[in-house]
Amino acid sequence: MDQIAQLQDDIQKLKKMVDAIFEKVYVDSLYLNHSSTHRDSESCSAADVYADKDKAIEMINRLYTKLGEADMLDLTTVPAKDIADEQVQELKEKITKLQNERISLHRRTEACSLDHFVFFRMRVGQMLRNGRLLRRAIAMRSMSSLPSHEVVGLPALSPTMEMGTISAWLKKEGDKINAGDVICQVETDKAVVDFEAQDDSYLAKILKPAGSADIKVGEPIFVTVDDQDSVAQLVNFTFDASATSTPATAPSTPVEQAPATPVAPAHVATPVAAATSTISDRIVASPLAKKIARESGVQLAGVSGSGPLGRIIRADVEEALTRVQSQPAAAQAVEPVAAAQGLAPAPIVHGDFTDFPLSAKAQAFAAQLTQQKLDVPHYHLTIDVTLDKLLSARDLLNKTRGENDQLSVNDFILRAAALTMKKVPAANSAWMGTFVRQFHNCNISMMMSVEGGVVAPVLREINLKGLDGVNADVRALVEKVQNENSDLSDNDFEGGTFTISNVGMYDVKSLAAIVSPNQACSLGLGVISKRVVPNDDPEATQIYKYATQMTATLACDHRVIDGATGAQWLSSFKELVEDPLRMIL
Repeated sequence: MDQIAQLQDDIQKLKKMVDAIFEKVYVDSLYLNHSSTHRDSESCSAADVYADKDKAIEMINRLYTKLGEADMLDLTTVPAKDIADEQVQELKEKITKLQNERISLHRRTEACSLDHFVFFRMRVGQMLRNGRLLRRAIAMRSMSSLPSHEVVGLPALSPTMEMGTISAWLKKEGDKINAGDVICQVETDKAVVDFEAQDDSYLAKILKPAGSADIKVGEPIFVTVDDQDSVAQLVNFTFDASATSTPATAPSTPVEQAPATPVAPAHVATPVAAATSTISDRIVASPLAKKIARESGVQLAGVSGSGPLGRIIRADVEEALTRVQSQPAAAQAVEPVAAAQGLAPAPIVHGDFTDFPLSAKAQAFAAQLTQQKLDVPHYHLTIDVTLDKLLSARDLLNKTRGENDQLSVNDFILRAAALTMKKVPAANSAWMGTFVRQFHNCNISMMMSVEGGVVAPVLREINLKGLDGVNADVRALVEKVQNENSDLSDNDFEGGTFTISNVGMYDVKSLAAIVSPNQACSLGLGVISKRVVPNDDPEATQIYKYATQMTATLACDHRVIDGATGAQWLSSFKELVEDPLRMIL
């Protein structure tokens, strides 16, 4: 029995070896078949590798069957180990064949540009992974003379992510990394996401410091090793365009180093005139420092950081706040205005103009809007909606509700939009190229203004909730967006089937929005105001009256819903808003 247990354990280890070798050989094989520099060279085909894998798995299954049969018999007459030896030996030969094939592949790739090969490996590795594994970094184990190490590339942390920015490193070089630890924070095109470790290792080298922007998916960002003793040997590791690793030992030809630039003392405000010289493209600060600065009106552009790599930390902001509070009142009055004008990344002042660099998120959003406007055949429908009955119903319901539980006009609007989707389900759809997808639930993307732009977090399954549920969801989502330390993730911005934008707070009458990706329509709302309208009451002495109205504009994708369907949706929405009792029937 002990022999069988030992064999079963060995087989599991062998199976893992086969899987690992298979993936590496398969990726290399794809590269060789893809590379134009090796069209005439011999390379194994993906089908051959698949066949080898299948044979190995088949051998393992047969071996398990024989072990099971041996377990049922008398071991004195049927020695289980002898039965399995032949199969295990065959499996080992198969693994040896795969290993030799991998060595051959590596030899044939020496003529290729190494950096080209590395990035190809990363791209293929990303394609081979699905679901949560897409969030894993794509790494390549180096075969150089340096200690065994992994060069880890920037992973795709969202389906639309092409580039990212390193917001902060939570681990430093030499630190132990355990599976599940957050190594760094990456700003994607949608949010700031934690990059979690999948395996235990040591952080040997950071290739992209905090604040590094426009890093392409797959581009190396750090290096890990399996043991702490190897960290020191990678202290001078580099990964440049030629993809050569700089050895830890000193080079044979000494290179004269330029004198280091003196570091500016901490807690010194940067004068405005200095903006004409070189300024960082991004203000690097901790989330807590940003929160304190935002709440107190301190301009981060005028604060020098004392944290790692010049990062602004809490103490820096508190020191700047102390200086501001000690200034005369006249000087303090200017500070909030400057803070309101401050943007991140910091503006760069030239002679006759000022450049405002865009974050990776802003660039991705702009590109997406441009493409959406070009690809989608838009049309817009506008209608005026009377809110007098809705306002009366809101005031009546709020009399019995707590101060922190008051209903808003927005709650009624969201509820009316979701119910209208039930009446006109064709509007709750999306163009998918060769078919139209109609969604069963209404998930509303609610446009919200935040510092530096707008975001559109999603309220889910609004069609299944009453006014109380809508109100609770809105409050929770607003609090989550406004709280910089919240766990807001990409999932909070994905899956919307309809978008509502409200510009009424800016006293704007109407908004003709752009239809969001994977949606069929978007509703733009204007300011609520008193307007003169015809008096329909036959007993009234005045032919005109005042009414509280709002202009609603529906932007539609003509490929999904035609003009009649869009008009039907807007008419049904108007009926519900003007007679809110319909919402509870």
